[in-house]
Amino acid sequence: MPERPDDLALRKEILVARASLCRLKIRLHAGTLRQGLTWRHAVAGVAGSAPARDAALLLVAEGVGRHRVARWLAFAIRALAIARLTHLAVSMLKQSPAGPADPPPP
Repeated sequence: MPERPDDLALRKEILVARASLCRLKIRLHAGTLRQGLTWRHAVAGVAGSAPARDAALLLVAEGVGRHRVARWLAFAIRALAIARLTHLAVSMLKQSPAGPADPPPP
């Protein structure tokens, strides 16, 4: 059964409107994607990855000198150990004694 011309015109309008809506959606998503791909976000994403941190450490070691970086790391390890020991000592001193100091009254 052949379709009437007014039905074909209506279907054409619907298809054109649907295509226009799809183009608008694509434009919206492309704009959102473009806003998300800034240099700041890209650098933050790369800096958060372990291989990038390793590469940065190697570049710093090559630029500054391996011996100087080794001394800095040794100092940082010692400072961290001292800070942990100090924290442990302070937390042990803050704890109350295990047993009661005075016996309860009769």
